[in-house]
Amino acid sequence: MLLSEVVTNAVRHANLDEHDSIRVHVRLRPGLVRVDVADPGGGFDPERDRIEGPETGWGLRLLDRLSVRWGVERGTHTTVWFEVATEAREGTDAV
Repeated sequence: MLLSEVVTNAVRHANLDEHDSIRVHVRLRPGLVRVDVADPGGGFDPERDRIEGPETGWGLRLLDRLSVRWGVERGTHTTVWFEVATEAREGTDAV
């Protein structure tokens, strides 16, 4: 679900043309899955764009609630990444 939300945001907001692509990279670590979604768009500021209200989608809210950590990195591409626990960690309900 989180991957779908992040890719959907890239498609909607990165101003892609027919030659652009979105790259997805998944890494498995003990107890953790890290997903990176990169697109050639200009990116966004997660603090500024963390608008709560009926006019906004669920992508950033879901990342906040369901991931262990997430962030945005800007360079030649914008990469939104998140980490999800694959097993319960002490003090969390993540599974």
